[in-house]
Amino acid sequence: MTWEKLNQTWHYVEKWAKAWPNAEALVFGDEKLTWREFTGQMDAVARAYLEIGIEKGDRVALLSMARNEFLTTYMAAGKVGAIWLGLSPKYTLDELRYQISDCRPKLLITLREYMGNDLAETVSTLQKEFSFLKKILVVGDPFEGADGFAAYVGKPRPDFDAALAQRATEVKDTDDALLLYTTGDTFTSPEDSLRCSKAAGKTSIRVKWKKSSRRMPPSSAASAGRRQSEQTGAER
Repeated sequence: MTWEKLNQTWHYVEKWAKAWPNAEALVFGDEKLTWREFTGQMDAVARAYLEIGIEKGDRVALLSMARNEFLTTYMAAGKVGAIWLGLSPKYTLDELRYQISDCRPKLLITLREYMGNDLAETVSTLQKEFSFLKKILVVGDPFEGADGFAAYVGKPRPDFDAALAQRATEVKDTDDALLLYTTGDTFTSPEDSLRCSKAAGKTSIRVKWKKSSRRMPPSSAASAGRRQSEQTGAER
């Protein structure tokens, strides 16, 4: 079996699902997933990725703070060879616009609401501006132009079982898996990106410096520095 190599992060989900299928793996509020359920969710998300048309090297972005979908969508991205990016719902529209225009995700998964703020207008604006966003999935009530994450992922897709098994064998532990942004100071855009390879256990990190003359809008620059320590759990 592919996962028995244990050289990619998602391999460990399947390892522990086999060893301790009924043990608790993920907890977010009242939602609890066993290792067996975690694996099932990971594969359901991965099959949804394939139906959407996610290819190796494509970007998948999650606009959310840490929750169970953070791990299921990340592990699924690794299994199909996609590059996962975490975005903070605390970002302004301009900050999100910058990062999304730079990394060009094919799929955006987003919370509908965060701390009383409805994200529908922000995400709809991004969807209208960027044609490369082929699909929007919403954790919560979907809005016009988007689908509900749980309902979409929960659809049976047996026709994609073979395709997922094949794709998993094509992904290498040297493939890029995770995209991060960081700022060198509070007055520039987050141009420096880190892409972590899929080697699990001892994580390998490659740094790709991307310098740009573009700068954050004044309203965003000050908040960027304050938020640097508040990045989404995916960016830690």
